[in-house]
Amino acid sequence: MIEFLPSSDTSLNQALCKQAGVAYASSVIVYTAVERGAQIGFGLFIVEGKVLKVLHIPDDEYLADVLTRSGINYAELRGIELVNFSQANNIELLKKLYSIQEDINVDFSAEELLHSCKNCGKS
Repeated sequence: MIEFLPSSDTSLNQALCKQAGVAYASSVIVYTAVERGAQIGFGLFIVEGKVLKVLHIPDDEYLADVLTRSGINYAELRGIELVNFSQANNIELLKKLYSIQEDINVDFSAEELLHSCKNCGKS
């Protein structure tokens, strides 16, 4: 079973930022995908103003989907209603997962993204 967990381990977060080529800041939000005790993927996010920015997701579609939704859910629980993908490493995968046709540089509604993603439908 894969677990999707937030990370508060500063050393791990710094290492993952370095691996992804993202500048580390204490405000970077890290979610990891762990299977049988081994990390198999991670997502990096940051909140700037009132917008969650996706910085890094894995290439695997399933992991990318769940990690992105984890980051969006984290933000939504803290009152952040907008998401931006323009700084993400894998924009084409995000466009596919969330059926985005318009300009990727705009801010999207977190609520709409959570209910329109490929794997969760219009629930």
